[in-house]
Amino acid sequence: MFEIAAVISIASEGIYLNISESKGGTIKKIEYLYQPLNIGQETFNYGRISFKKVDKICKILDNYKQLIKDYAVRNVKVVGTTALREAKNITFILDQIKSRTHFDVQVLDDPQEKSTIYKAMLLKINNSVFKNDRLFLGYIGTGSLGIAICKDRKITYSQNVRIGSVKLLEILRSFQSDSENAYRIINEYLSSFVKTIKSIPDIHRVEHFITCGQEIENIIKMSGGRLDTEFQSIPVKTITDLFDKIKTNTPEQIGRKYNLPDHDLESLLPSMGIYKMFFNIIEVSPIISVPVKLSEAILLEMFSNDDFKEISRVFAESTVISAKNLGLRFLYDEEHANQVEKLVLILFDLLKPKHRLDKRYRLLLQLAAILHDIGKFIQLKNHSEHSANIIKGTELLGLDQRETEIVASVAKYHSTKFLLSDDVNLQKLEQKDRLVIAKLLAILRLADALDRSHSSKVKDIKVQIKSRKLKLKIISDQRILLEKWSIETKSEFFEDVFGLKPEITKE
Repeated sequence: MFEIAAVISIASEGIYLNISESKGGTIKKIEYLYQPLNIGQETFNYGRISFKKVDKICKILDNYKQLIKDYAVRNVKVVGTTALREAKNITFILDQIKSRTHFDVQVLDDPQEKSTIYKAMLLKINNSVFKNDRLFLGYIGTGSLGIAICKDRKITYSQNVRIGSVKLLEILRSFQSDSENAYRIINEYLSSFVKTIKSIPDIHRVEHFITCGQEIENIIKMSGGRLDTEFQSIPVKTITDLFDKIKTNTPEQIGRKYNLPDHDLESLLPSMGIYKMFFNIIEVSPIISVPVKLSEAILLEMFSNDDFKEISRVFAESTVISAKNLGLRFLYDEEHANQVEKLVLILFDLLKPKHRLDKRYRLLLQLAAILHDIGKFIQLKNHSEHSANIIKGTELLGLDQRETEIVASVAKYHSTKFLLSDDVNLQKLEQKDRLVIAKLLAILRLADALDRSHSSKVKDIKVQIKSRKLKLKIISDQRILLEKWSIETKSEFFEDVFGLKPEITKE
């Protein structure tokens, strides 16, 4: 028994097609095609993609569509990355592609793209001898740089930095006639990010530097290394010596000398510049490359075998860890956050027949509980507004923009009035998401009220639903008078959402 699936990736430098099959837990590539098309040049220079280029995109997609049909593939996913994501006319482009090719393009936001890559990297690392060490994961995208710190196969910190190979390429193009100074400009540009990267927790304690992508594979080829093993290692000095050797060469000169395809050449020097920046911060050698590309990572999700499901579970734990590390950075009340987190999870599970939300929303509620008060670091007054701004500005590991907005909204309204129909910010969200926020918020408010004294009095909760009442039997060895009062004053919203009036008794 085997499955077959296809991924089309519309990237900044071209369009990829990967048709693969999954059999017996292994994935085998059937077809892998690439059509160069410099979409990013228009987006990064002009902020939009011309419809002349859209014509070319559609022609390539139509050709791929025929091949997909020949293989009788039914499970197909089409994704777009930075060049589409940052185009101001993205809505019109996607509509044109849909009407002309019948493909629905899912434009991955930056956190989605990086999370997909990280999961695939962790899956590859899972059987390595260094899987439990402290690892630095670096992924150079065309428009941004993904950085993560990993320990015991869990990501403890992640950040997306707004630099990428194609964006640096635009700097190089500006100095086409002055290659000697071009690399100096790149070094100066990258140096402005060094301080930010140096401040990442534990970055100076990493034991291994793990990376992936076409650029590092090309560097290994140019250095005479092999690409036929699960992990490829290359000494840092080999890369820096190679960079010094070719940094003033044109892409054409590099291509002739090292026999590389044209579409891999332009991003090579910018990527090597980024790697060299890392080497000035992270003093480990050699660096290790794992064979992961975006289309392959998406196929792992689509096939979703047992190993990938386990990695996804661990990744969710990493999301919680990164949220708690964010809380520590903003000096949150850790005991109160842990207590509210515990209570929301108990209530979510006990109220499942009423809220009818899946486990993904359980995770979002858990994150909102951990982070609902971090805004107090900035100001006690309007702290919930500050909490929401911090969450939205941080890009929590593993969440897409929609999920981040849900977590931020639940945190924002935990202590301010929630008006489902009148709030301007909520009106930007789909109705189903506004309802989800209301349900999660009602549970968070209840849990927060049960720790009103910030003393972790509640050890456990028993729930009984009877005659439109939610009877909460609190297990505690302390007086809960303040908690009872808080429940009574905050029960109206819960009653509006679920049609149940909370009542509290102590056991």
